Amino acid sequence: MTDIFFGSEIYLSAFRVFFNFFIVSLGVGIVFWILCAISHKPNNRVEALVAFWMILAVALLGGLTGYAGGNSRDGVVGDVIPAVLAFLSGAVLYFFGLERQPAKITPFLLGAFVVVLFLGFGMGAKKRQLFDDGRARDDRRLQTCIDVFSDAEVLASDTAVDHAVELFGERCDKVVDLSTYRR
Repeated sequence: MTDIFFGSEIYLSAFRVFFNFFIVSLGVGIVFWILCAISHKPNNRVEALVAFWMILAVALLGGLTGYAGGNSRDGVVGDVIPAVLAFLSGAVLYFFGLERQPAKITPFLLGAFVVVLFLGFGMGAKKRQLFDDGRARDDRRLQTCIDVFSDAEVLASDTAVDHAVELFGERCDKVVDLSTYRR
């Protein structure tokens, strides 16, 4: 059974990320939906609900695109964002057609998309920065352990080795096999 859920912390992390940008998308979507309802009174409840779900879907798409772009180290933004905007433009053309007047909801769809895109990009960039900072900290720790336990002056004296194990033992135990140094 544990084989099925191997790496469950990855799933929990993905759920937290989705939940974060879902809440942001929902909040922005509700704001743009209220603005849409105030400026263009819907004819009935169905029209209002359709507008809400459309705005929420576009906001979620913007949040996912922004988060993925912000979290990426590659130039994915230059490839993904034009593709998403082309898809969004095609969807607007398909749903609203060329002959009809532009839908009243279109500016709110694009506004929600753009706002959540930038918020998601910021969230993704912050997550990437936290990861990079942790990685740099681990690299510095590794280098400190290597420097201390490969220093010829430290290794020449039993007192210096004991003192180094006492000072750095907890930090370096996972990096260096300290059982060879402990007496």
